[in-house]
Amino acid sequence: MASTKRYILNYKQTHMEHEHAVGLITEANKHIKSPGYEPDEEALLKTLNHFDAPGFTAVSLTQEEAENLAQHGEIESIVEDFPVYMPELKEPETAVKKEPADQIPWNIAMVKADKAWDMGYTGKNVKIALIDSGIDSTKPELKEAVKGGISYSGTIATKDWQDKLGHGTLCAGIIAARKGPSGVVGVAPDAELYAVKITDTRNISSFEKVLNGMKWVYNQNKAGVNIQVVSMSVGFTSGQISDTPGGMDSLKCIVKSLLEQDCVIVAAVGNYLKPGIVEYPAHLASVMGTGAVGKDGKPWEESTYIKGKNLVAICAPGVEIYPGWECVKNFDHSGTSFACPHVSGAAALAIESLNQQNKPVEPDSIQTILDDGATDISVPGVDPQTGAGLLDCEKSIQVATS
Repeated sequence: MASTKRYILNYKQTHMEHEHAVGLITEANKHIKSPGYEPDEEALLKTLNHFDAPGFTAVSLTQEEAENLAQHGEIESIVEDFPVYMPELKEPETAVKKEPADQIPWNIAMVKADKAWDMGYTGKNVKIALIDSGIDSTKPELKEAVKGGISYSGTIATKDWQDKLGHGTLCAGIIAARKGPSGVVGVAPDAELYAVKITDTRNISSFEKVLNGMKWVYNQNKAGVNIQVVSMSVGFTSGQISDTPGGMDSLKCIVKSLLEQDCVIVAAVGNYLKPGIVEYPAHLASVMGTGAVGKDGKPWEESTYIKGKNLVAICAPGVEIYPGWECVKNFDHSGTSFACPHVSGAAALAIESLNQQNKPVEPDSIQTILDDGATDISVPGVDPQTGAGLLDCEKSIQVATS
């Protein structure tokens, strides 16, 4: 029997019912005339993972079946699934030191989140989905913040979204940790978190699982949950799917659908030591790509960007964030992964402000608020390396309320 691989089928129409997709695939396979080929509908149905709206399907196919389907009139493109890697977690170069519990952490002070709290904004009633390695909700700082979630780390979806890696837990703490004895506190300490787990390790997730996570948020919103921010400290390069025409179709489709639900999407741009690569989904213009700065407020040398292109929307602290908070022992808490959740938390503060004013919340307006409130740290205005500048929650609230 021929071996199969996972493929993502993108349709020309934006909505595709499950039954229609099944019928299209099975009928197309019946027309394959190769000697010895027998379509296995039962096996296909067991592997089929369909997205009604936006319409695309993940399914296990032989190469022959994939090539045959690519010719179908209703298929826009087919992309082979590929691995998605969590950013590298490095060993710390020096011994970590805990910050005093009675002080505002340096990263929170740098983005002036505490000043926004003084103005009465803490992210209350704003829901944020974290697509990452899960969240350890047993942490005292996160126990009250996490309201639910899903896991796609295995072969089937489960409710076991507890974090085994630590990456997602640190991101969750940056967004919405309630201040406790550890001294850790999030940018939006009253926001509500949803853990969308797509991996247990850095190297076993996939493009399909990223789509699954985004689809889950979309479906939750259809059901009335009203998740308003998606934080994604995970990404992949264009080179991973650039050889396949239309390889970005499904990602662009689900991003568009979430934006239509007025959901703000924030993503890390990546850590590549030199300019030239900005990861997806941060690469998309409609996603807030976040770069990192160090403790000195200057661009972090590993925060990537592309010269001549304004793909970095904004910057935030991303170096040695809560190094003494043991999410998982012995890894360096540095990267654009940890700049991203600062911006996600700030988006929650801006959304809370607009909600209190009974003003509409739209992704473009939230980005404008954060951009207009940012402080230039490079050349005046928007630039490829730092975007609008360094996140400033206090000024952003002033913009939102003006």
